[in-house]
Amino acid sequence: HGVPGSEGWSSSPNTTHVCAIDAHGMHASATTTVGYGAGEWIPGWGIQLNNMLAEYDHRITRAPGSTIPSMMSPTVWEGGGRLVSVGSAGSDRIPSAISHILVRSGAMQQPLQAAITAPRSVFTGSELHVEPGYAIDERVNVPIQQWGRSDAYFGTSSGVARVDGQIDAGADPRRGGRAIIIDA
Repeated sequence: HGVPGSEGWSSSPNTTHVCAIDAHGMHASATTTVGYGAGEWIPGWGIQLNNMLAEYDHRITRAPGSTIPSMMSPTVWEGGGRLVSVGSAGSDRIPSAISHILVRSGAMQQPLQAAITAPRSVFTGSELHVEPGYAIDERVNVPIQQWGRSDAYFGTSSGVARVDGQIDAGADPRRGGRAIIIDA
């Protein structure tokens, strides 16, 4: 399945984030997922409609007719001459992935690709999981699970930015992401 004309692009049966920005700072950002898949497709497009009912991290009691919560959170940050639009896959680890990227890209002013590729950590409520190369403060007083490699467990993110009028983009190698800058 795929959008007409998308030959050569890989597709993901999982959560995916796509974003775009132009030279004027106009941006669009969308995160979509099929969970286990509702089986409903947009005719002629090969796009499966979202299925939020399968996310295991929804342990919240909801009233009938209420909105189903989701960790999907396309995020926009602006400051210091930077406009950053970023999102991620990763279920309940999405907020952690986005936070790591925004701190590095925004406050630390790293290029977006470096911010996305950098090692991450995830606190599960009882232990801290860390990728190789992640600096751990010695005052951390929780069990630490050191991973032997970077992994999609820590979220798979993509983002675009406008930094002092220049376009920057980055995509996560943890699950084969791609970033493309098109000069119009």
